[in-house]
Amino acid sequence: MRFFAAVALALVSAASGNIHAARTLAVRRRPVLAAAVPAFVSADEATDLVIDGAMQGLKFYTFVLDASILLPIIPVVKNLAALQPALVLLSALTRPYFNAFERLLPLPFGLSYLPAFMVVSTASKELAKLKFRRRLGRDAASAEAFAHLYQ
Repeated sequence: MRFFAAVALALVSAASGNIHAARTLAVRRRPVLAAAVPAFVSADEATDLVIDGAMQGLKFYTFVLDASILLPIIPVVKNLAALQPALVLLSALTRPYFNAFERLLPLPFGLSYLPAFMVVSTASKELAKLKFRRRLGRDAASAEAFAHLYQ
C-alpha cells in the first residue's frame, strides 16, 4: 500500500511541476520508483499521463458497468457456478454507484442506470476535451515561439 502512495505522491509532485522533488521522493521512498518518475518528464507530460490514466480508468469502469448489467441477464452466465465470484465482484464494484443514482432519481424500469452511464460518459468526454485543449495550447505556444523564424 505504501508503494502506491509513494507512486501517487511522486506523480502529484511531477504534475505540479516539481520534477526534482518527484525524483527525490521516488528515490527516497523506494529505489524502484526512480524509474517511475524519470528526470526528463516535464510537468505537462506528467499531467497528460494523469489525464490519460483517468480516461483509461473511466473506459474500464464503463466496461465494468456494462458487464454488471448484462451478465446477470444471460441465463447461462447466471447459472454457472464458476462465474458466481465474478458476478459478486462486479456487483461489489458497481452496486454503490448505481444505488446512489437510484436514491437520487428513483425512475421506473431500471431507467436510473441511464444517468449513471451519462455521468461516466460526460466525465470521459470532458477529460478528452481538457487533453485536447492542453495539446492545442502547447502547439500554439510553440508555434508563436518559432514564428519569428518564418517571417
